[in-house]
Amino acid sequence: MQTNVYPNSPDYVYITIVDHHQEYQLPIHPRVRQRTMWDGFNAQSIIDVFIKLCHPTYPVSKPDYQHVSDEHLWAVLQQRCFTNPNKLPDPIEPITIDDVSTAIYRIGGRIPDLHEWAEQFAIDIKHECHNVGGDDGYYDYFPTFHFMFYCVCRELNLHDLYDLTIRYVMRDPNSQYHNDDEETIQNYWTE
Repeated sequence: MQTNVYPNSPDYVYITIVDHHQEYQLPIHPRVRQRTMWDGFNAQSIIDVFIKLCHPTYPVSKPDYQHVSDEHLWAVLQQRCFTNPNKLPDPIEPITIDDVSTAIYRIGGRIPDLHEWAEQFAIDIKHECHNVGGDDGYYDYFPTFHFMFYCVCRELNLHDLYDLTIRYVMRDPNSQYHNDDEETIQNYWTE
């Protein structure tokens, strides 16, 4: 993730967030703008339909229900999101060909509004840690949501908010991660 600060308006910033699973909704704030810059699942569907309609003899490298290869999708992702840095900065977390189904969000707002938005994000994290179910949710979806929250807090320098939230997730008796022997959720700020 990377933050862009605009010299004409230094208190208005854009943050790029990478979501590898798209299982949780980002919080909504009336003065914080959210835009999906890339949705790999949607892009794949659109390209699949285009190939079927316009190039029915195009060679496929996956089963019939998935016509677009990861290499094709990666090429589109690179051209769409990473060739114009003024439009969308490269996330700090590297995007690889294995991440082509990811979603990339751009969050924009004034610093005070983004702080309020992050506080709502913390509330959502605390709420969701009680409702995590299944292996995918426990080991992949919620940890990704938590990592996105960490990235937001890091970019906005909200160490205390992150620390309080992660302590809640790891220590609240109703949290699915309370006394987690495998340490699935980590305090990223200390790393």
